[in-house]
Amino acid sequence: MLYVSSGSKELTGYDAESLLFNRDVSYNDIIAPRYRSQLWDNWKRVIKKHQKFRDVYQIITKSGDLKWVYELGEPIYDKDGNVEALEGIVIDISAQKRLEETLQHKSDYNEWTELLNRHYLERLLTEDLKKKSLQKRALLVVNLNSVQTLTSVHGYHYSQELMKMIAEELKKIVCDRCKLFLTHENRLTFYLKNYKSKDDLLALYERIAKIIEPIIMMERISCGVGIYELPANSKPSEVDTILKNLLLASEKAYINDERSIHYVFFDVAMENEIQRERQLEKELAEISDGISEERFFLQYQPIIDLKKNKVCGFEALARLKSDVLGFVPPLAFIPVLERTKLIIPFGRMIVRKSLTFLKKIHELGFEEMSVSINISAIQLLSENFTKKFLDIVKEVGVVPEKIWVELTESVFASNYQEINSVLGRLMEQGIRVAIDDFGTGFSSLYRLLAININSIKIDKAFMDGIELINIDEAITKDIISLGQKLRYTVVAEGVETEIQKDYLMAYGCDRAQGYFFSKPLNEQDAIIFAEKFNK
Repeated sequence: MLYVSSGSKELTGYDAESLLFNRDVSYNDIIAPRYRSQLWDNWKRVIKKHQKFRDVYQIITKSGDLKWVYELGEPIYDKDGNVEALEGIVIDISAQKRLEETLQHKSDYNEWTELLNRHYLERLLTEDLKKKSLQKRALLVVNLNSVQTLTSVHGYHYSQELMKMIAEELKKIVCDRCKLFLTHENRLTFYLKNYKSKDDLLALYERIAKIIEPIIMMERISCGVGIYELPANSKPSEVDTILKNLLLASEKAYINDERSIHYVFFDVAMENEIQRERQLEKELAEISDGISEERFFLQYQPIIDLKKNKVCGFEALARLKSDVLGFVPPLAFIPVLERTKLIIPFGRMIVRKSLTFLKKIHELGFEEMSVSINISAIQLLSENFTKKFLDIVKEVGVVPEKIWVELTESVFASNYQEINSVLGRLMEQGIRVAIDDFGTGFSSLYRLLAININSIKIDKAFMDGIELINIDEAITKDIISLGQKLRYTVVAEGVETEIQKDYLMAYGCDRAQGYFFSKPLNEQDAIIFAEKFNK
């Protein structure tokens, strides 16, 4: 060491004279051992390429403390290009490093549980999946989203402290090959490596359940556990998808059960279900954009006036024929439409097609017939729904009095006042409203009296099995009686046998529909059916 400045004392604890000519100690001895070969390799590279030297490393001071330093230097060459000295400056950056570490800690850890967070898990998974490893890897998420229900009762801090307590208990399971992360304020995720079989994962689940069950029973909340075994060929780019699939498995396991914790493995069947939903989303989005709209169409099920024994209207039913999946039942594609909010443009399409059919049957002489259109709560609560609906009515040119809007009973469980207000505005314009699937929800008599409706449609569940019991014991007659006392038109759905039809007629039900009369029909077949039935 040919030159050492007086700043050496503050930086290293050694006087400049102690380091000069390596009198008492060499600078190499001060460098923390783990960095020595790294620094020498870096200097050799710099010398060979005639570049500047830059590196960050730790030194051990005379008192034994570790300091972070930044070294900036360059080789000194003689006239023949040979290196004769290395020149540089070493700067103490310990304060900056501490700040950096503090910020990194805040970025990687949740402050109230001191658990690593989702961002850290994503980085860890990405790095691990870059490595070619044969060891088994799995993720297990403890989904406690129902903790949110406690917030409205006890406040945010109560639910936060509960999650902190659960996290502290689950930390007892953590070991070198099993790490715990807080991936959402109400979800805790284990990352397990180098296990042998599914039995190990189930053993981990059982340990978790043993810890959490007393807590969820006491707090009366639910919990679902999702388990995902990472395939050996998983790629770093798939981390986000892996975590989504893990969450899906936990939601499948999420049963409203306050006494036990259920688990679900993400498997091929679930993956196929996801791919099916993605295909549905793709095709529905295409149809919404006007691409191959013929895949989406309506069928019409006749509604029979039981007193006149004539077709009095039709219920419009949405149908989808996928390019890849074939015919898809409404119970499969309607939830996708609602989840993606595509139900709004599709809803307008259904209204327009239904009213166009209504105009057509009126022009054929069936002026007394009506059409019933199913509307979801999402549609009903969308911006300017009433105006847009009435604009289509005016544009197509049909009378509002021959239009029925149907909603399921369950939609009134939330946003009751707003929904009821929209229905009131529709009824003011002459449109009539029916509650579909009546009897399967939880409407009180008071609520039933307050709802703006004209009709109740008795769910098929109240028709099934009437032939097998004492007819006088069936409660369907009581629903008919209740509806008529409230001056509602009563319609029975799912009529499949003559005995069911005779029962309905005996107790004065107004209308009925079901396979006994006709399955849902294409537009032309529906018209032919009405012509024949009403002769």
